[in-house]
Amino acid sequence: MMKSKTVLTVGTSLASLLLVAGCGSGGGPTVGAASGPSAQPSSGGAPGSPSASSTSPSSSPSPTSTAVSFKAGQCLNDQPSWTDVPCDGPHFYEVASVVKDSKYAGDLVKRAAYRSSVCDEKVGEYLDGPAYGSLLLGAPLPVAADPDNSRQIVCVASQQKADDSGVVARTSSLKGALRGNGFFAYRMCLDGKASSSANVKLVSCTGPHVSEATYGFIMGKWGDKFPGAASINQTSLNTCEAKDKAYVGGVTRDDISFAQNSSGQGPWDKGHRLTVCFVQVNSGTVTGTMRNLRHKSISSIR
Repeated sequence: MMKSKTVLTVGTSLASLLLVAGCGSGGGPTVGAASGPSAQPSSGGAPGSPSASSTSPSSSPSPTSTAVSFKAGQCLNDQPSWTDVPCDGPHFYEVASVVKDSKYAGDLVKRAAYRSSVCDEKVGEYLDGPAYGSLLLGAPLPVAADPDNSRQIVCVASQQKADDSGVVARTSSLKGALRGNGFFAYRMCLDGKASSSANVKLVSCTGPHVSEATYGFIMGKWGDKFPGAASINQTSLNTCEAKDKAYVGGVTRDDISFAQNSSGQGPWDKGHRLTVCFVQVNSGTVTGTMRNLRHKSISSIR
């Protein structure tokens, strides 16, 4: 019987990097290789993604801010204008949720982490699936774009380009995009092993790649203390092994490993409590998908 090598690594989560720092920064998202729970998310903005400066904690609007009424399902142009535009025309962001909540308004750092935590959950609900590990990203609208940011949290969704070069200009809504098997149409693929590569890049799943995301989920709830590497490993193991095995077709193989990458202490403290499950080919690359490969030769997808 072919068996998989289950690799479980706790470090900076790829999902957190995409959410905290934005895709496209420098050499692409970085997955911590057994870096421990103290790993920190990378920084840097991306063209078309909320920049580090625009997402920095603040509860005061800029002097030139004007009142804007946000609502779920609303589509927005790119920053810095964040103009309300029709969803059947080109747009970069979509409002997934507007949560009336002033919690921690007097604590800018805690408020920023809370906003991120709320939007991780709300964007996943809006997409109707596990957004964590897909090309569909969620984040709070930058505080500078919302004069009422101390009293509400505006969560926006966007689609990252498969080659990590920016945000897709969509002409349709993302609502319910991950329902059913929708996740697999938007899953992220990496050019290296999610479990061990120090500098993997986001790449198209139709080109050469090593790792494919199979699922993602939020661990615990807001306010939970970071549980440590051992606890995260066990929690991730319980979920990812089953998800990865099902993804491959209900079998284990000696040429494919099951892996996960989870939020370390840094992302956790910033509000991101995420795990992404991956399958990865043990050697070389593939251009086809490992999904439902079952007992077919790996050469059939090289």
